[in-house]
Amino acid sequence: HELPPKLLAAIKGIAIGSLTISLLLISFFLSAYDTGFYEKFVQKNLENEKKIDERVSLHKEIIGFLKGSTPNVSSALDAKEKPHMEDVKRIFYWIQVALNILLSLGIITALIVSFMAKKKSREMGAILLAGGIIALLSMLLFAAFLWLDFGSLFDTMHQFLFANGTWVFPMDSTLIQLYPQDFFESIGFLIARSIFFIANIFIGAGIYARFISGGRHDKRNSRIC
Repeated sequence: HELPPKLLAAIKGIAIGSLTISLLLISFFLSAYDTGFYEKFVQKNLENEKKIDERVSLHKEIIGFLKGSTPNVSSALDAKEKPHMEDVKRIFYWIQVALNILLSLGIITALIVSFMAKKKSREMGAILLAGGIIALLSMLLFAAFLWLDFGSLFDTMHQFLFANGTWVFPMDSTLIQLYPQDFFESIGFLIARSIFFIANIFIGAGIYARFISGGRHDKRNSRIC
């Protein structure tokens, strides 16, 4: 049974939106949890091997806490820093919940289109192609903000996500020494690169699926002739 055109368009729209946002969130987590990237960042900015090892070790401990594999926040953080990391963990948790829901919704709606559409490969290709293109446009917009005014983007993001006064720390605090602002800027560009690569996989798969669909259509026409 084929789906009515309007219903098919609505399901495709849900699939495209869900998969696109999932792509962006996956890129975020891949970058945020990349301990190798942090190690390279510290090595670039510090020469003391002992301090490098200490920061990398503490960073891995914090990442473990954010993932939920470590139950308690690091004792190296002070009484004001610990509640902030608890807030960050809660945000990461709800982002992960949103990713799980959206990815499941995207896969289910894409499968519905795959089974119920007349031109299955063509419709799946359209979903992947649209998702990849939208993600690329989002990446370009995000990269432009990073390049032009990262400071304002950084402050606005924290003002939106955290209560006033809970995310500002002295320059000599452990969190500021561990994660200076230029680290977040570097992570931002790492997220943009991740989006770029995954979006291009979507686009390539979408073009291939549409190409297959076109090839099958041409074969059918040649048989008819």
